[in-house]
Amino acid sequence: IAYTPPQNRFANIPKTMNTLRNGGDLRMVLLGDSIMGNTSNSSFEHLLMRNYPTCKITKITSLRSSTGCTYYQDDNRVEQYVLRHNPDLLVIGGISNRGDYEAVRSVIKQVRATKPDTEVLLLTPVFGAVRDAHIKTFTREVDTTTDNFRHGMQTVAAEETCAFFDMTGPWWAYVQDSGKTYGWFKGDAVHANHRGCQIIGRLLEAWFKE
Repeated sequence: IAYTPPQNRFANIPKTMNTLRNGGDLRMVLLGDSIMGNTSNSSFEHLLMRNYPTCKITKITSLRSSTGCTYYQDDNRVEQYVLRHNPDLLVIGGISNRGDYEAVRSVIKQVRATKPDTEVLLLTPVFGAVRDAHIKTFTREVDTTTDNFRHGMQTVAAEETCAFFDMTGPWWAYVQDSGKTYGWFKGDAVHANHRGCQIIGRLLEAWFKE
């Protein structure tokens, strides 16, 4: 993985980075769909703890297949899927948000209404079917000239004081440049296999590494 993350990426997660750097317990909740399950299966937290050896990360994977924030925002589901796990850092991602970045904003606001000190990291989509928008209309950088989900997530992150990782860009660029077919990294039509999961894990390691 050859990826250089933005220098200012930690500005909105100071407590998370303080715990990573200086030691302590970090409770991290991954919210989303089965792609967030792939993210969890990458075991990226072990790479983070290798780079930050005095920090203990407790990772809670809170997901529902084919489900995004359009579901989690309603009927007090934020309590069930997020708040009861008492996160220090909430990571929202996956491919099932139906392009509705305002639903992501709604979940963030609900979490912080009860637990205002929760820090949030937003991830743009990885994997999925080739017909999905983040692949079909792929650009290596976020397209800020149109109304698209990657740009929407970037905007929500800025407006709601969240960290933002456009994982889509370096992930698909890696697949394109690898010399392998997309299927080399997939376990089925949508999900990552163990090789694909390692792309996710290594990208998160690079994003968090100083």
